[in-house]
Amino acid sequence: MSNKDTTVTMTKSRVEKWLNEFKNTNTRKVYTWGLNGFFDVHSEADLVEKSEQYLNACQSGEKSLEDIKDDITTFIDRIETRKNGTLAPPKSIWSRVQTIKIFLEDQDVTIPKRWFAKLKNRRFKTVAAVHQDYLPSNIELRVVFGFMTPQGRALFGLLAASGCRIGEAMQLRVKDVILDHESLAPHVRFRAETTKTGKARLGFMTEEVKRNIRAWLSVRDEYLDRVARKTPSEYARPENDMRLFPFSGTTAYIIWKVAVRKAGLLEKDERTERYTLHPHVLRKWFRTRMGAVLTQDLVESLIGHSSYLSREYLRFSEQDLSDAYLKGQSVLLLNTKVVTKSELDIRNGEVESLKDEVARLAMLIREVANGKISQEWLKVESFKEPSKEEQERVLRELEEQIEEEEKAKRPKIKKRKKKEATK
Repeated sequence: MSNKDTTVTMTKSRVEKWLNEFKNTNTRKVYTWGLNGFFDVHSEADLVEKSEQYLNACQSGEKSLEDIKDDITTFIDRIETRKNGTLAPPKSIWSRVQTIKIFLEDQDVTIPKRWFAKLKNRRFKTVAAVHQDYLPSNIELRVVFGFMTPQGRALFGLLAASGCRIGEAMQLRVKDVILDHESLAPHVRFRAETTKTGKARLGFMTEEVKRNIRAWLSVRDEYLDRVARKTPSEYARPENDMRLFPFSGTTAYIIWKVAVRKAGLLEKDERTERYTLHPHVLRKWFRTRMGAVLTQDLVESLIGHSSYLSREYLRFSEQDLSDAYLKGQSVLLLNTKVVTKSELDIRNGEVESLKDEVARLAMLIREVANGKISQEWLKVESFKEPSKEEQERVLRELEEQIEEEEKAKRPKIKKRKKKEATK
């Protein structure tokens, strides 16, 4: 082995190796954030140095089990209150504590599970989200989308219609979009390497969103050319960007925030200082709307959130999911003028019936004009005697009306008799 290889091996720290075990970029970011907080550092180099020192102290016996427990509780005390004076959400704090627990256990620094259970019970009691999200109505969401650019309507419309995560949508390629399919609803294909669960799946969309995506694709090349002209020559130009949404997550959040503000819905939660209407709300919005018309298993499968299910979880086919989506998609529609295919079939049938009736009447009128049939016959032919059920219904209504009128008269009669008695 060369000296160069030896240097690389020796400089590879345990924390770097541990973080590299996780393929998902967001997972590594979250774990790095938790470790930076625990070791109270702000750079990668400091994290490497402090974590190595800490692990060496733990394994040499310099730090006892009680010292480690004290370090964790001190860490909780430090992050419980933010710099602006607001309290951090318990769920967020516990997530960072779990990061420390997993990291230490993977480095053979074991802390009894019962100690963490006791800490959770006494310090947090129930670890639940305290942030109050705002679930908009369909009309409010339509107003928000009305203030967006074509790429904004396509991106956030897809989030609302499919229930996907924004990170999953941002990694879609143009070729992952299938707007026309012989048997499935319009959809996108989320690749396994881009999903949180590590499993590929389909994300379906409504006809509204299909139109929005088609509109965005019609101007996407023009958008890329415009951005390329503004990009300095020393940076990679985006002409060959194959992503469906070729812009950063920061740009996406700006599009969202501006639209929400213009719609008059930009508010912060008093407890956490976070905005109550943020992009992840669209995932909750989808789950709430579809949960009212489909089973929980179907909804969880559609949004790719099956972690709560057992290993024997019933896997639905793509066709099963598409059929279920088409059945419930009306609750996701934002534009009341949009008509689903099943509703359109019914209306077409009604129109055809009306056309037949108009044609029949026109024929009768022509025959009357030509003297083939008399007007008296036409009156008799057009008159339909009420059925027995209809006659009985009218009779019951008359009886009820008479009874109500009688009841209305009774108090007046009683008052008159009472007045006569006092005289």
